[in-house]
Amino acid sequence: MHEWHITEELLEIVCNQAEVNKLKKVNKIEVALGKDSDITEDSIRFCLESLSQETIASGAVLHIIPREGNDLILVSIEGE
Repeated sequence: MHEWHITEELLEIVCNQAEVNKLKKVNKIEVALGKDSDITEDSIRFCLESLSQETIASGAVLHIIPREGNDLILVSIEGE
């Protein structure tokens, strides 16, 4: 299941950026998902929900923006 691995990498980036920006909690994650990717919104949501437990991104709202191409791109994170 390559969605799991991709989401692990995404979560690692999110947590690293949160640390750099001195966030204690990530409330929102915004990504752009290519329409031609083999990844579905539901699979990313499921994987992120499962993987983010016990991280500062636990419970974060995932906002997905459809885009052309086949990439998954981190657009922004919001937190406190």
